[in-house]
Amino acid sequence: MGRSDNLGQQQYTWWLVLAIVLLSWTHLGRAQTSQQQVIAIAAGGMHSLALTNMNTVVAWGAQGGFNQGQTLVPEGLSGVVDVAAGHTHSLALRRDGSIFAWGAFAENVNFGQTEVPPSLPPAIAVAAGGGHSLALLEGGRLAFWGSGTENVDTVDGVLGISAGNVHSLALRQDGQVVAWQHRTDSDVGQADVPTDLSNVINIAAGGAHSLALTRSGTIVAWGAQQDELNVGQLDIPPDLTDVVDIAAGFLHSLALTRDGRVVAWGAEGSQFDHGQSDVPEGLTDVIDIAAGFFHSTALKRDGTVVVWGARGEDVNAGQLELPASISGGP
Repeated sequence: MGRSDNLGQQQYTWWLVLAIVLLSWTHLGRAQTSQQQVIAIAAGGMHSLALTNMNTVVAWGAQGGFNQGQTLVPEGLSGVVDVAAGHTHSLALRRDGSIFAWGAFAENVNFGQTEVPPSLPPAIAVAAGGGHSLALLEGGRLAFWGSGTENVDTVDGVLGISAGNVHSLALRQDGQVVAWQHRTDSDVGQADVPTDLSNVINIAAGGAHSLALTRSGTIVAWGAQQDELNVGQLDIPPDLTDVVDIAAGFLHSLALTRDGRVVAWGAEGSQFDHGQSDVPEGLTDVIDIAAGFFHSTALKRDGTVVVWGARGEDVNAGQLELPASISGGP
């Protein structure tokens, strides 16, 4: 009897220990999976956005006189699967295809880019420009609102979109690129797509130039047809190979290579040089890139966000100051 009771007590103790261990493992697993991590980035005029694995949005920058509300993420915004940062506004695409827009508070920068059409069908991608917004809809159709969109011809069969300061690009299913201006007074050839351009797999619209990445890994650049705006952003490094992604800033360009390196060019030594093309030494294992007006952003595989540029008080609006929620700080 006594032995039987002792054995039962031992069995109870072992079961209790096992339960505690299992609960500890479960709690640890939940803690690990519930940690917020950045999975995508976007760079605007003077601000940046980060999309997290919790499908939430983190915004920073645009401090002081640059604040147009573009970093004031709507309270309770969730279920986000894509983000886009414009000059003074931000866009978020939710899982259900709905779009949230905010920013551009002042009348002199508000061109209707935050007024999402109420009857807009579900979208699958968004892009934000200087004073306009784009949405890629199911079936390869486009929707646009804001500055200079009232006269845009209908474009269909679209796979990808990109919005520049005053122009937009659309990548069609056949590998062709369609471009259009939103303000003719700022036309410097950024919408003049080379006639022999084909087999394109990615596009990027900047301030005064455009980039296209072809299936062979070649980058094609055009625009900046004014001397003061041509500051090297079209001068693709001759030894650049194995490119998998591109980004276009106001007057600089970025490329992401297959081995996770970032290559930048443009604005060096010019009056617009604020360090946006000075890639930090040792930066590797990058999976996403974004280019703003005077800053550049990279996302590493481990979720680390790296920002550089914005040198000078006249262009530093807090773009380099990562929020604690994504920087791991206090």
